[in-house]
Amino acid sequence: MSGDWSRTFISTTSPTSPRNGVGFKPCQGLYYQPTGKKARTALIATHYNVDFSEHYLGEFLAKRGYGFLGWNTRFRGNETYFMLEHALIDIGVGIGFFAIPFARKIKRGKVYGCDLNPEMLRYLEAAIEKEGVDNIEPVRCGEVEVPLEDGIADVVIMVNLHHELDFRDRSLAECRRLLRTGGKVAVIDWKPIQTEHGPPLEIRIPPEQVLEELTAAGFQSTAEHDIMPNHYFLIGIK
Repeated sequence: MSGDWSRTFISTTSPTSPRNGVGFKPCQGLYYQPTGKKARTALIATHYNVDFSEHYLGEFLAKRGYGFLGWNTRFRGNETYFMLEHALIDIGVGIGFFAIPFARKIKRGKVYGCDLNPEMLRYLEAAIEKEGVDNIEPVRCGEVEVPLEDGIADVVIMVNLHHELDFRDRSLAECRRLLRTGGKVAVIDWKPIQTEHGPPLEIRIPPEQVLEELTAAGFQSTAEHDIMPNHYFLIGIK
């Protein structure tokens, strides 16, 4: 520390590594700032396996009124396992029919399985134990609210759920809140056609209407993928 600048140790967790083996938060760094005032502009230097915490630019920039964060990711010294973090939220997870295969696919990522029915979450917990997956977290949600932080997810999926929602506009807005910038929501539901199984035709929602709802909820880009005979597959990008 100097008279005209100071530095502060900062640490946090990551979606796939809450704490390291001895209990410390795995992502760490030093934030340099001018003394006596809050920097209006700050820069970040980071690399998956290079230590930027004591970079010479920190003191240099802090003396000139800028903030500087030298940041180390959880992969420093562990570069063999480097990957971008992934998190997926399955709303209306049920017994994990989709969540478990997704969890296997993103082994170093995390799946949040959300349902408002506690009995479904108990079934999910049993399925997790039976299948031996350790990266699914069951989450009790409300009709709209999901108790997870803003921007936590890369992908949010809802399968055979949209037609059951009482507050579709608010639910889609909640999906958007959960997504990082550039993240995607996938809405998969029954086509409004006669099928052997599925809900009554009168409660099915046409895909064109869902696309309009996605746009109204603030998704910047939407798309439809016609790849299933009885279901539509819609994507909204934050």
